[in-house]
Amino acid sequence: MPILYLAQFRNKNSVPSYLTFSPKLREITFSEGPIPPAREVISRPYRTSPVFPVLPTESLAPGFSGQTFLGFFAYDRAFSAIGRLLRQLPPDMLPNMWFSHGFASLLIFERAKDRLSIPELLSQSDLRAWEIWTLNDNVVHHQIDCFVAPPADVSIPSLEIDDFTALPSDLRQVLSEFSHCIYTALERSAHYYPGYIRPLCSLIESINYIISEIQFLGNTNPGTDQNFPSYLRDNPISRQKRLNQRTDQIIQLNSALSYVISQSFAGTIPILERECQVQSYSLLGIGTASLALFRFSEFVQNVFMKHPIDMAIEKKFPSLEGTNIFPSMRDFRPATWDHADFHIDTHLAGIETPPFRPKLVFYSGRLGFKEAEFSVTAALQVIFGSDSARWSLMTLTHELMHAHVRALLSAILKATDDRELEKDFARYYSDLYAYHKRKAGRWKLIQSVRSMILNFFVQKRACEEFMNGSAKTSYEATVNQLDVRFPENPDALRQWMREDFRDLNEIMVHVCDYHYFYNSNDELYLGLLWESWSTVPSVLSEIDHYVFRSLVAVATKEPGEIKERFDLSLRILTQNLEQILDRRPQNPVVECALTFLRDPNRHGSLLLRFIPALYLAEVTLKFLVSGRIQAELVSGDSNFEVEKGEYIYHIETGEFPGFDISSPVGFLADRLRRSLRGISSSVDEEHASAWVLLACASVDGSRSES
Repeated sequence: MPILYLAQFRNKNSVPSYLTFSPKLREITFSEGPIPPAREVISRPYRTSPVFPVLPTESLAPGFSGQTFLGFFAYDRAFSAIGRLLRQLPPDMLPNMWFSHGFASLLIFERAKDRLSIPELLSQSDLRAWEIWTLNDNVVHHQIDCFVAPPADVSIPSLEIDDFTALPSDLRQVLSEFSHCIYTALERSAHYYPGYIRPLCSLIESINYIISEIQFLGNTNPGTDQNFPSYLRDNPISRQKRLNQRTDQIIQLNSALSYVISQSFAGTIPILERECQVQSYSLLGIGTASLALFRFSEFVQNVFMKHPIDMAIEKKFPSLEGTNIFPSMRDFRPATWDHADFHIDTHLAGIETPPFRPKLVFYSGRLGFKEAEFSVTAALQVIFGSDSARWSLMTLTHELMHAHVRALLSAILKATDDRELEKDFARYYSDLYAYHKRKAGRWKLIQSVRSMILNFFVQKRACEEFMNGSAKTSYEATVNQLDVRFPENPDALRQWMREDFRDLNEIMVHVCDYHYFYNSNDELYLGLLWESWSTVPSVLSEIDHYVFRSLVAVATKEPGEIKERFDLSLRILTQNLEQILDRRPQNPVVECALTFLRDPNRHGSLLLRFIPALYLAEVTLKFLVSGRIQAELVSGDSNFEVEKGEYIYHIETGEFPGFDISSPVGFLADRLRRSLRGISSSVDEEHASAWVLLACASVDGSRSES
């Protein structure tokens, strides 16, 4: 049965065109028109990939009469390589250059084969592979020339996975799958993406620790092993629970590795031997698009790794003098926390940088944007919509902040496991009780910040109980009448924390995201939030929750008393949502949010939720957000500047200037600004999105690692 291979082309008028290859006849044809409906090709399966002209206004549709040669070139940083080639290649070659989402991100059509092997193409230092097809009229010659660079000479630690043969058969099976996946990924990375080697090696370190813990958990006499906490040594139910958790982690790792392998290495050379499972990109794959995800997330994680706030909390906060936690909201004065001794940047110097363990990153049509312990995913729609606000890569920063906040809370609560937290919670409860009763004590900063985190749950419960039992009153009366009912015991406080942990987590994540990546720019942040939330089915059923999160983040930039900040944040959010609706009138999610905001009867309950949330947001901003990190995320790039509070990146859509992007945060924030303001470009959104991913795949990560 003949199999069709289609490569979709876009000419300067953005009319889709196709290159079709039939293995049975080895024929290539070029035609314009939409992708064939499934019913027309069901008996002739096909592979397809979109490609885009490097010079849209000058590109020529390839013709296949006589002899033609098609070259595929894979550069480690194709964005800058293409820019250099535009200046180095003969001018008559330039209209024949196209780029793709695949590993072979540069395609060139030529009449003379030797022009595809000139030094300008093959002498680029970051060339990883190339492949040349010979076409006689429209028939591909059986002999396909190709080259793959030798494995990269990268210094890596031991790659041995610890022996797991003595474990039960079900665990051996999942660990054998991990072994196969990790070594497959390492072998291919050495040839195609050497930058992947380090994070893959860190996974082996993690899996070896998991193996050692599983061996302990299966020990018939675990009480003799002092390397693990006592609650695991003494409690068989806890051991079984941990064993199930560890098994699930390995299964999730295997799934993530399978995605990474299939997305990163499908379409690598030789192209026809490695089909991508994403049908719309099944010929050339999405290797470059996957590399964009990896390099952007690696850049962000590198910056945070260089300034380990969680380790500074653990090492410095226990010896620093504490401060007032304001157990009553009527006395809340966050300006008293503006002391240099409380700011995290004061304490980052001298903190040893931990080993870098970046997450696995891949696209998922099912998970969308989501973070897990070892991985983070982006919505599949990013591939064709990354230059839009709805599917911007900047959405990934919110997921990365979930991991960051988890590390902060672990350091503050000094617990990596639920049972360890339970053991220390009585002491935490006593500290908070003493603060509320205003008992004298020489508090340390770790006690103060920890008590602030827990005080959020107490204040939130007080506001909820007031809201349920009181008639509408003024803000001043509300604050003065709040009856803070302290929990009866540590277990009650823990239960409150379980019930309200989602709010705690999301508030802290939003504050970090807003200040680190958006420079507290309301237009950018709220525009991205609500455009991206417009694609999430659950938002309409919880519109109050999403409005609430937006208000709290914006309020952290505004001065004044709580009620003033609440009113101002209401106006800012309403104005920004109205602007979104002006640009795109058919947006039910934004319409629903505006209806909620314009209903004055909603404001009382929203204010009561806002009061404790702003308290927590101020704690996060004053004690846990680093100005160093925020500055480094956008520093060191001469093409980027902050102009009147706005992020501006001086590069035009579709341009190949010949350099790599040093600040992907600045670059993507500028792309988001243009999208939100409707700044037009000479190419369509899918073309511009492919160009954005190509640029992010060529991010210069060396600066963030220095």
